[in-house]
Amino acid sequence: MAKQKGNVYDVTVKDLFGNGREVLVNYFGSIKVEQAEDLKIEFSRFQSKRSDLVMKGQMEGHTIAMHIEFQSSNDRNMRYRMLRYAAEIGEQYALPVYQMVIYLGRKEPDMVDEIAYDFGTTNRLDYRYKVVDIGGIAYEELKASNNPLLYSLLPLTDRQRRKTEEAKFLKRCIKDIIDAPFKMEEKRETVARAEVFAGLVFSEDIIGRIFEGVERMLNLEESAGYRRIFKKGVEKGVKKGVEKGVEKGKADLIIKLLQKKFGTALSGDYIKKIKKQNDATLDTIADNIFEISDIGQLNDYLV
Repeated sequence: MAKQKGNVYDVTVKDLFGNGREVLVNYFGSIKVEQAEDLKIEFSRFQSKRSDLVMKGQMEGHTIAMHIEFQSSNDRNMRYRMLRYAAEIGEQYALPVYQMVIYLGRKEPDMVDEIAYDFGTTNRLDYRYKVVDIGGIAYEELKASNNPLLYSLLPLTDRQRRKTEEAKFLKRCIKDIIDAPFKMEEKRETVARAEVFAGLVFSEDIIGRIFEGVERMLNLEESAGYRRIFKKGVEKGVKKGVEKGVEKGKADLIIKLLQKKFGTALSGDYIKKIKKQNDATLDTIADNIFEISDIGQLNDYLV
């Protein structure tokens, strides 16, 4: 999986959080929502037509819409984006909209969370949404949730502490996930998600050192969730390469994924061969990456 800042968007929120999205609303929003289900909406005024997460559910006997945005960097126009989102969701579904921004960034959040003005009796606006700074949450507080979905966010908590402790902090996160009273499949999926989120705030070197042994110990490739997340990352990366018309980018991505899978650098010969492959062959390798159990099997795909 990718390790660069912002890589959480290489996989969709739905892929990362599965069917547990209402956990995010209930925990971070401090409200009780039940029977949450996805709402489909395409926004007319945005370059990105889809928002991160829009659902509807029941709260205190009323049907409401819930909108969650995930941010890994500060956006000075966030309040205007959120207001436009709220207006379009409300217009399409005629529901009150509860909104929340979950901030996953390395730096302190610096986003205004309201728009308010009052021109007498004729023009008035009092708009607010909630901003949740994961880095501002104490590690032990999130750990006390005992929820595998929330445990995947442990690497992002305690901003100052994680800066000071770095590798030690991340190592503790993974140990607590492994030691938690979760089922093995839950631990595997939690570690896979935690690795994605860790990429937002930790260096590639630290993540590689901490996660390499854990992946082997938990046999992550046996996890359906890990395979889903990993495959989505491949698909997104390959699609990005195609959109840019750069096969070199696709080849580099596959080389990186194979090195990640086998925990070792590919030989110079294999790297040269992969970079010479055409688009169709690179797609075939990406589609079958989980079936390649030995470096030598690459020869079955290379032309």
